[in-house]
Amino acid sequence: MESPIVLYISQVILFSAFPFLFGTVRSVFRANLFYVYLAIVLTVGGFIGQVWAVHLTETIRISGGNIAYAAFMMAAILFVVLEDDLAVARNVMGLVIVVNLFNYQLFNSTAFFWPTRISSTHFPLHRWCFLVPA
Repeated sequence: MESPIVLYISQVILFSAFPFLFGTVRSVFRANLFYVYLAIVLTVGGFIGQVWAVHLTETIRISGGNIAYAAFMMAAILFVVLEDDLAVARNVMGLVIVVNLFNYQLFNSTAFFWPTRISSTHFPLHRWCFLVPA
């Protein structure tokens, strides 16, 4: 069995390797790679945050979703810095809204398939996100 510290460090390395790798790609492909990565991290992060956590010590527990959201923030900041365009930040905000709507619909429509009955209330959808222009 792996120690919790090794699991935590391996997850951080796994989540951070892809954005740094994308940073070395030519600008033409870099935007698409970053947008796909950000969408995947948001989709997976919302789910694993509810079902998995790393116990670093007896009092410190980090959920998988927190690690994924930290990876999302790091990748988004790196993306904005590399592209040097504020339209990227606006597009990332729109991506967050679209992915949240997708997650909400996905877990609402498949709730009866889950053996543990994870409900869509674990993935809150706030009404104000419909008012934000993408």
